[in-house]
Amino acid sequence: MKSGLFAFLLAVSLVLILTGPLVAQTTTDLSSVPSKSQKACRERAAKEFRVKTKDIRITGLRLDRSAFRTLYLENKRSGETATCEVNPSNASVVSLTRTPAGSSGEQSGQETVLEFQTQTYRARAYRLASGTTFLEIYNKGTGRSVLNNPAVNNAGAGFTEYIACTTNRTPCDGTQYTARVENSGKKSLNIKQHQNSKGVTESAIRESTGEPSPVDKWMGQWSGPEGTYLLLSKRGDKYVVKIRSLDGLQTYEGNAAGDRIEFTRNGKTESIHAGSGQDTGMKWLLEKKRCLTIKTGEGFCRE
Repeated sequence: MKSGLFAFLLAVSLVLILTGPLVAQTTTDLSSVPSKSQKACRERAAKEFRVKTKDIRITGLRLDRSAFRTLYLENKRSGETATCEVNPSNASVVSLTRTPAGSSGEQSGQETVLEFQTQTYRARAYRLASGTTFLEIYNKGTGRSVLNNPAVNNAGAGFTEYIACTTNRTPCDGTQYTARVENSGKKSLNIKQHQNSKGVTESAIRESTGEPSPVDKWMGQWSGPEGTYLLLSKRGDKYVVKIRSLDGLQTYEGNAAGDRIEFTRNGKTESIHAGSGQDTGMKWLLEKKRCLTIKTGEGFCRE
């Protein structure tokens, strides 16, 4: 009898050792989270709770194998809590989930795992307590939710994406939405109609934090060869992109996308990014140090 019980307990112990814990474990040791990442989460939570950063404290870290880090936060004034998922490589906040006071975040009904906005949509992937993940898509133009269905979680080399279909069928015979976040922090939403092989992709727009975008320092004129130039200005949260080429002057509306400005030209998404004269690929600008490039052969610089 005793030998049988011993064998049973030994077997259970082996299973627990091999499979690991059945629930997410936490620790108060934050040494694996860079200080900049901790600060980014505290600042984001402070904005969410409308308090000062010093009123937010980190209570723990979830232990898992994700490339991101999930921190547990507490509003010291109200006792409310939140979970913050942050990319430790660049200190960019992937998601912040606000939870009721006294909740650890893991026991709440929903856990937001990804949330962002594009020019047209608001995307949110969330996980229920049962473990099922849903993708919710809201069309800002019509003011209506266009999707709130179970999603497939696809994790690849350098990215994670959540895929759901309006008809909830596999293969999708309706409209398929794919919310994607790369390890760099870049987020995008792909909308693909049935039998459309590629679909349309919209990049996430920068959320207003009350702080200037890194691209704001680019405002003004940048010169190219033969009288061409790039003129940037800001209008609200948008950017006015004026390009003087040899064919004339064209004006576009741009959006900040991290360290780039994106705009649509002739049905194609283009992006303006910083670099040197070497990056422009133009012999007239090779010696310049401060330049903006749209594509190879289309660059503008300042002295």
